[in-house]
This record gives sequence, structure tokens and C-alpha cells, in this order.
Amino acid sequence: MKSRILLVSPRYPPQGGGSAIFYSNLVNSLSSENTFYVITSYTGDDFVMEENGNTIYRFLPSSERIPAIIRSPIESIILLITSVVLILTKNIDFAHVHASAFSAIGISLATILSGIPIIYDCRDHSIHPVVIKRGNTPFWFSCAPTIDDLLKEYGISETDIVRAPVAQPEYVTNYRKPPGATSEPAEDIVFVGVLRRKKGIYELIDAVDLLDERDVQVTLTIVGDGPEYQQLMKYIQVRELGDYVKLVGEVEHEEALKEISQADVLIHPSKEDALPRTIIEAMVIGTPIIATRVGSTSDILSHAESGLLISPNSDEIANSIEELIEKPELRRTLVREAQKESEKWTWKHAEQQISTAYSSIPN
Repeated sequence: MKSRILLVSPRYPPQGGGSAIFYSNLVNSLSSENTFYVITSYTGDDFVMEENGNTIYRFLPSSERIPAIIRSPIESIILLITSVVLILTKNIDFAHVHASAFSAIGISLATILSGIPIIYDCRDHSIHPVVIKRGNTPFWFSCAPTIDDLLKEYGISETDIVRAPVAQPEYVTNYRKPPGATSEPAEDIVFVGVLRRKKGIYELIDAVDLLDERDVQVTLTIVGDGPEYQQLMKYIQVRELGDYVKLVGEVEHEEALKEISQADVLIHPSKEDALPRTIIEAMVIGTPIIATRVGSTSDILSHAESGLLISPNSDEIANSIEELIEKPELRRTLVREAQKESEKWTWKHAEQQISTAYSSIPN
């Protein structure tokens, strides 16, 4: 008998981003043994959609530009009411919720009222003990060792933590570059991610400005949307970098993969992250990586072997970009070693971990 799962994700296709990609792949790969009822953000389409036997409810506010102090209470109330209705009318067995947003407290209250289990999926450092320690929780999903450590700091037993790693869908390999491919000159840089200050995007733009002062010409493509989009656009204009920095906005996942494949370097200058999906995608595709030492990045990248690991400041970012431009052999080494490492991060492994954990919850 199929389990009936209430899944809450802040983003879901056609939206992009790590959570949209992860949870849509989860639903697609585990639908043969489960039925999913997904609550996610409104995208301008129908509020309720049927997809391959699963139902998508697009009820949450879609704009991240709404201040969190306003958006979180609205989302919490919507989640509480919607979750209670679905739990009662669809005979939900348990809930699986992306735990980063404070508004997740809405669904936690719904599960307490109804008495069903709730799984908190901890995929970044924004999780809060006030949220993730409420309700009947058989285990917590963690995506990386640093999240394990954070959960243990919050008093959660190591035996109750299940690793659901960041993993790339199988189609990512369609964008893999030919072995040994290295562009000359290496001047196309790409950033892919949500546009928030903690992602280091302003420091990245400052680095491009520094390189311009050194007569090192690069083109930076920024793929993504978020609360800093408009401010970022103004910042680029004020710095007169419009010829060197291109804001693409949010695109479909496969278009983002195409941008990574066409770039000479992927850079992830984040100041806070667990384990960035775009890094793993670049490892698979064969685009050299520059990343900051945040979260579990250093668990999958070795400095000067499979990537360049730096601090999130404009000087180090600029220096690392210049180093890769000047050293094609280093770029080839980084790609070769990163692709070897990426073999550990397959979707099949994540799917098996989650499926096994689901089956351990009694219906």
C-alpha cells in the first residue's frame, strides 16, 4: 500500500533553485511507492495541479522580496489551515517539510493537532530549534556533515539523523564537457544561485571590478533571482560594469546547466551554505570550480586538487579567477579530479536513503 505524504517545499518547478530540483526529483522517483501532496509557492499558474498521480498545491506567497517579518506569519497560517484540511481529507500518513523557513511551524502545529509524524528536512543552516523540535519526529534528514553537527548542537541524537545528500538528477550528465576540454582564453565566469547577500554576490562583482583595474577582462553571468535582484542591478550600473556583468534572472534547471557547461569557471562565493548543489553540478559537467570554505564544501573539494577554496572577500575571489585564467593545466587537473569525486553524489544514492527512511515509518 502506498504511503500518502504531505510534502512542503518553498520552491517547485517551474521555479528553479536547489529545493525545487531536489523535491521534484524526489516526487518523480518515488511516486511508484508513494503518493505526494505538495504544498509550494504560487507561480501564476493554477492553484491546484495534478502531475502523474500526485497533487501540487501552489498556495504560498511566491515573492522572496516580501519582507520575512510579513511573509512568515502569512505562510504559517496558510500552511496550518491547508495542512489540516489535507491531512483530514487525504488521509495523510506523514509530513515531510523543508525545515529552513520559520513558517514551517505552521505545518508542525498541523501535525501535532492531527497526531501524524513529521520529518524535518534540514538542507541549510537556517534551521531553528523552535521549529524542528516540534511534533512527533521519527528522524531528521540532513544533507551534509555540518548539518549533522548543528542538529546535535540542538540536542538531536546522532541515531535520529538520516543523511539525504545533495545529489544531481541523471540528466546533468547530458551537459558533461568532452574530456580535456579547456577554453582559451578562459574568461567566462558563471554564478548560479539565489540572489541574497550571504551568497557573496556583491564581493563577486567587486572582484570583477578589481580584475578590470588589472586589465584582466572577464565576463560574469549571474543566473538566479532573489531579494537582492533589483539592488544588484543598480550596483552593477553604479560600478559601470554593465559590459562585464550580465544578470540572466531565474531560468529552468536545464538552462542553468547549459550556462555552467558553457562557462570556463563556476564560482560560488557564499558566506553561508551547507553543501551547494551547483558545485556538484559543475563537478559532473567538468567546469572548474572556485568556492568558499563554507559548510561541507571542503568535504567534497580539495584545494588545488579538485577546486580552489577561498575566503569570501573580493581580493581572494579576484586572485583565484586570475590564477585559473593563467593556468590551463590547473584547470584541467581540477576538472579531472572533481569528476572522479562527483561519482559519489548520484541521485540513486539519495533516493535509496530517503526510500528506506520512509518505509521505516509505520502507516
